[in-house]
Amino acid sequence: MNKEKLFNEIKDLSIINSFSKHEQLVQGIINGLNHKLIVKGDLLPSVNEMMRETGFAKETIGKAYKELISRGF
Repeated sequence: MNKEKLFNEIKDLSIINSFSKHEQLVQGIINGLNHKLIVKGDLLPSVNEMMRETGFAKETIGKAYKELISRGF
């Protein structure tokens, strides 16, 4: 996994005003999958690492990770 590119993918979505931070994180990870920055079997960054890199709250990241799981990612 290319974490730096994944974090950039997430941060790049901040220009979309209609996205909440939660939606930005979910879509950024989905984009990362589509662009092969993450492949099946890779572990996502820890919540603490994601907090450090994005500045998002722990609850926001947890909510996004749970949504990705419920959507089958």
